[in-house]
Amino acid sequence: MLNEILKADEKVFLFLNNIKFDFLNHLFLFVSSRYFLIFPIVIFVLLSLKDRKKLILKIVMILLTIGFVDYTIYNIFKPLIHRLRPCYEINLAFQIKLIGNCGGKYSFFSSHAGNSSALIFLIFGLFKTNSIIKITLYFWLFLVCFSRIYLGVHYPLDVIFGALYGFLISKIFFKFYNLQFTTQ
Repeated sequence: MLNEILKADEKVFLFLNNIKFDFLNHLFLFVSSRYFLIFPIVIFVLLSLKDRKKLILKIVMILLTIGFVDYTIYNIFKPLIHRLRPCYEINLAFQIKLIGNCGGKYSFFSSHAGNSSALIFLIFGLFKTNSIIKITLYFWLFLVCFSRIYLGVHYPLDVIFGALYGFLISKIFFKFYNLQFTTQ
């Protein structure tokens, strides 16, 4: 059963990775860069201007959550699961389009997806956000996740599980934040 799931994941990866639009190459390299983080940071700053209550705690909460997500994915899950990135998979070498750097050896699950998901769900929890901001940040998260597949460095399940993990950890940390700091 697991082999069938992994084969299906590989097929979906190959389909999405082989979409060929030259302008997307540059776009998704930018989306996967740290500069693309400026967008949710700007949203955070704008929301902070409206609601400055416990701003230092909110910043610390975001840094702790993303630090935890990043550390556990990189130092626990990837070495434990040992799923090679598609760009290191010998069977896929001539079938994929690798754009940019392949990155670390292991793929499951995506730190980009986990960190991005944790960030936006914390923003949703820490601030009152309207539907336009939510839709915009969901679209931003989709671009980050899709860019990892398009660039040839992650399978679809890597980004799905990374995003789910970021969501789950952000909810746990947010519950802790609410228990500790909103009851005072």
